[in-house]
Amino acid sequence: MANSDEASDPAIPEQEAEASPAIREVSFKGPLPPPGMLAHYEEVCKGSAERILSMAEIEQGHRIEIESTALNTFRVTALIGQLITASTVIGAVILALLGHTFLATALAVLVGVPSIVNVLRKE
Repeated sequence: MANSDEASDPAIPEQEAEASPAIREVSFKGPLPPPGMLAHYEEVCKGSAERILSMAEIEQGHRIEIESTALNTFRVTALIGQLITASTVIGAVILALLGHTFLATALAVLVGVPSIVNVLRKE
């Protein structure tokens, strides 16, 4: 049975150590490969570097569009939440002025407590 450490064993002749297969893993982050790999793509298939750059530009534009949409959605949602909270507080004040203190208190508690908890949770 062969030992997995034979390649590093000094007793094995140099020729046998060189004959063992080598596996090399290359990875990179982002849409573009490193410059050397991009050049190799171009050597193998003419025009491929331009296509890869074009693909990266399209992906970047798509990512910007999605992030912009998400940010706008967040802004609208936050504005709606603020309007609901403000109208509820105004409603509670009006109810209190009309003498419906129990309803005013219930309304303020039902909206005020979750709002306070939400603000404290974000911090």
